[in-house]
Amino acid sequence: HQDWMMDSFAAKRSKAGGGQGIPKCQRHFSTLNSLIERRNVINRERQAGTISPSVIRGEGGLRYALEEERIHWHKGDIQSVVEDNSSSSGGRLSISTFAGEDIVVDQIVLATGFGKRPPCANLINSIAERNGLELYAGYPAPDESLRWHKMIFVAGALAELELGPSSRNIAGARLASERIIAAAARMSGNSVLGNHVASLQN
Repeated sequence: HQDWMMDSFAAKRSKAGGGQGIPKCQRHFSTLNSLIERRNVINRERQAGTISPSVIRGEGGLRYALEEERIHWHKGDIQSVVEDNSSSSGGRLSISTFAGEDIVVDQIVLATGFGKRPPCANLINSIAERNGLELYAGYPAPDESLRWHKMIFVAGALAELELGPSSRNIAGARLASERIIAAAARMSGNSVLGNHVASLQN
């Protein structure tokens, strides 16, 4: 949802125009002290694979193609993709899903999305163990500045317990950069940012 993506500059513009500024959902998320509650909000609010309204509902959009069965929509996690060289398939691709569905296609045009597991798990677990840092279900629990360690800031998926559902997308990168740059400026006395900041990004 767009409310989860509003950064401080957009919030200031909203406020100046008579709006509410920082959206209610972001303000509420920041007050949650329980990491369990934060995880529940993230799982509930995240909309995986979102598509812009113009693509889904515009003239000749995806919605109409689905209704007219010009496009068939299969939803699920892909387990494997293998090339089917049988004479009947003629080199097409066979996709198997974890739900047990088998789909044969001519080509894969675009495959994208986020996994549900923490990224860089081995590295994150090693850093946490060596430095006695807090993890929740494999994810760092940084402070409001996204500082997880005095020399480590996190962004992307690694910052979602602080930033919320939009942490993994471009809007989340903007939100993370605002906090990290502000913290780094305080640390360096507003001088040029140097080796004081280490950022782990997804």
